[in-house]
Amino acid sequence: MYEPGMIVEGTATNATLTSNLATVICDHSFAEAETQTTGGASATVTGTIKVLNFTGCETTTGLGCTVSVENTPYHALVHWVSGDDGTLAVKTGGGGSPGAAVVCAGVMSCTFERSLFTLPIDGSNPAAVAASKVSLERTPFGGTPLCGIQASWDATYTAVGGITSIFVLKE
Repeated sequence: MYEPGMIVEGTATNATLTSNLATVICDHSFAEAETQTTGGASATVTGTIKVLNFTGCETTTGLGCTVSVENTPYHALVHWVSGDDGTLAVKTGGGGSPGAAVVCAGVMSCTFERSLFTLPIDGSNPAAVAASKVSLERTPFGGTPLCGIQASWDATYTAVGGITSIFVLKE
């Protein structure tokens, strides 16, 4: 059981954003969440994703990119699935839908978002959360039609820092 205010951190290498215009691969991505509740027999664990960032990003053709996360913080809900595994539901935390702006050397400028997505949690030591082909939509004013209307996000975040053992228990 984790008390409210516990910080959980995760890192990913080779986080990828794929659209019809380009595939952008980031060397490193970092996420930080803070628990708000401990959950229990009839309560969901809730928290806030306070930080999400991407560094060392470029297209598969070597064009340098920046990926800027938008609308943080995000609201997070953890649910048990089976064994020690669960899901992490991520949705707006009040500032808008989770999203990112992708700018590549002045050639590509696109913003994608999604109002709610659910990621599997592999309860373990270290725990892992996987974003696998998470579908994102281009925002209404999020770039040119060349950006396409959809993109997908792939990354696996492994728990680091003070809390690496995460096991999701039945509610």
